[in-house]
Amino acid sequence: MKTCWILLIALLSLALGSCGGSSQAAGEDSPSPAPLDKNMVSLITPGATTTTANGVITTIATPTVIETGVWKTYQNTQAGYSAEYQADWTVSEQVGTDGSIVTSFSAIDGGAGIMVLVQDGELAGAGSSDIPNTRCEQVMVGGQTGIRCFDTLSFSTSTTLVGQGKTYIIMSTSKRLDPTIYDRFLASFKFV
Repeated sequence: MKTCWILLIALLSLALGSCGGSSQAAGEDSPSPAPLDKNMVSLITPGATTTTANGVITTIATPTVIETGVWKTYQNTQAGYSAEYQADWTVSEQVGTDGSIVTSFSAIDGGAGIMVLVQDGELAGAGSSDIPNTRCEQVMVGGQTGIRCFDTLSFSTSTTLVGQGKTYIIMSTSKRLDPTIYDRFLASFKFV
């Protein structure tokens, strides 16, 4: 079980590390940059077609962003969810060669943010709370039961949900994230 969590943490560390590059606000028209590393295809260009290492051709759905005051609503039918985020944040997406989708919602200064990792299938141990240095509790998000954990070493929060044949991992990306922003993001999270 601990091996599964170590693998999951390594995957998330890789995803977080690769999200430190350039970000692009949703709806901006600009060319897609070169791949960030050999495990990621590229930043997603809405409506673009990509080919994975095993030859699978994927068309990336165009995410929808609706502005409502100080919060915007992000929706991506391919990833299978919608959520609200602060209007002054940027959104960037990456798709992995395995079909996973990583969406980063980030403050313009690059500090605080939220990242959502969507992976097909159920990750081994996704519902477990047996992780060292964490405090976990069961939560209800988007009508699904999940596990929300607070890491007492990194002071980060993550929530794992399984629904619609996918695993969703929603995590804060810095110690400086206001907990009320994370809570609002979770409260607005819906499966589509």
